[in-house]
Amino acid sequence: MLIALDWDETYTCDPAFWQRFISLALNHEHDVVIVSARFRDDIEEIRDEVDHLPVGVRATGLLPKRAYMESKGEHVDVWVDDWPEWICGCASG
Repeated sequence: MLIALDWDETYTCDPAFWQRFISLALNHEHDVVIVSARFRDDIEEIRDEVDHLPVGVRATGLLPKRAYMESKGEHVDVWVDDWPEWICGCASG
């Protein structure tokens, strides 16, 4: 199972919790990827924070998250996001 975890206002609200969540998911042989609507040149903070974890980081550049991930050939099974409108592309900002 591929789990997409949002960064801003999701992971950042309780990093210790999400690190434990990621470890638990990985122990159960699931994959976790951080998917942010940020631009590629604005994800250094994310990479620095999760560098020690075997997770991917994707920056959609404000594109809808689901469409972006599908365009990269990655089918997300579970989304964890404080603003789910970004997943389908119906966020109005």
